[in-house]
Formats: sequence, structure tokens, C-alpha cells
Amino acid sequence: KTAEVKLLEEQIKSKDEKKKVIELYLNEFYDKNKKNLEKKEKIIKRHWRTINNKYEKIILKLLELDKIISMKATCFISICPICPRNLKEKNFSVFYKQRKKESNLTISHEILHFYYFLKWKLVFPKSDEKKFNGPHLIWHLSEILAVVLLNTKEPQDILKIKARGYKEYRNIKLNNMDVIEFFMRLYKRFSYKEISFSDFLRKAYLELRKYKTIIMKI
Repeated sequence: KTAEVKLLEEQIKSKDEKKKVIELYLNEFYDKNKKNLEKKEKIIKRHWRTINNKYEKIILKLLELDKIISMKATCFISICPICPRNLKEKNFSVFYKQRKKESNLTISHEILHFYYFLKWKLVFPKSDEKKFNGPHLIWHLSEILAVVLLNTKEPQDILKIKARGYKEYRNIKLNNMDVIEFFMRLYKRFSYKEISFSDFLRKAYLELRKYKTIIMKI
């Protein structure tokens, strides 16, 4: 943080005041950078359109949702680098400074989430949708498996950039493997046996629950 930002934080105490300052900054930034942001929007959109149809077919196949009609999702170009998403509204953000492969990876990750939770509700129909967001265990599994699925061969053939996920998952060991590697091996084991994705999802959730205490500390 800059000295200016630190000083501002010290001076502004209430949440309402902070909110007003943030809103003022965002409005000024968007006004000053409108043309550049619109240009970036066109570029990111053009890049994604070249792989959208192929990617959607791949995800439907991986999740065994090939009979379900494709959904529409809205992508916003944002100055927020964490790229939030809203499952209910089917929208998400992409950081405007991301390059081609990075923006495609972000979009593919968020679209996967929308389809993934559609599949989840079919497998676990009684699930509380509030737990589809952090810090719940169901949310953790969605983030872990998003990395696992995006790094399989077919998505990688078109994305050409590895998904990494949260660094916290790479810092935790389960059976001498980091979390991502643990579930990647589990996924491969089920793939070799040609077991349905629904059965894999049940097994993956069961495995993660064994390590709930560790995972929920993240």
C-alpha cells in the first residue's frame, strides 16, 4: 500500500465513509479510462468467442451434462483483480489487465462453476445453495475440482494455460500430496475405471470431509 492509501485508511473510520470513498474512486477511474476499458472488453470478447463452443461441449461432456441446454452467463470487464462471480445471477468479472490466455482461463473457470453446481444439485438435490459460496466445504471442493478438470487434456488443448487455483491448496498436504494433486489422482483413478462423474463427485466429497478440519482452516 502507498503512504497515501495508508493515511486515507487511518483518517476514514466508518464503513459508510470508506464505501463513499471507494465509490468515488471507481466512478472517477471508469470515467477516465472508459475508452481503454471498452477496447479491452472487445479484445477479451473476441478471444473467448474463438473457443466458447468447443469449451462448452467439453465441459458438458466432462460433467456428463450433455443433455442439458446451455446457459447464458454475463461477463463484466472489471478493475477488480479477484474476479468475483454470482451463481444466482450467472455473472462474473474478468480483470481488465489480463492477457488472452489469462482471461480465457478466468472465463472458463467461472463458466465451469455454473455448470458444476448445476451438476451438484442433480447429485445432491438437498444441498443448501448458501454453501456453494465460501467458506463452506462444498465451495472448497468446487474450487479444487475446477483446477483438476481444467487441467485435463481436452480443456488444455484449447486453453493452453494451466489452472493453479488458490495457493493455500498447494501448501496443504494430504497423504504427502498437496490438495490439488490429491484430487487429481483421485479423478484419474476414477477415469481409468470409467466410473460416472456423479459417483466420482460423491467419492470426492466423502474424501474432502475426512479432512474438513484442515480444509476449513484455510
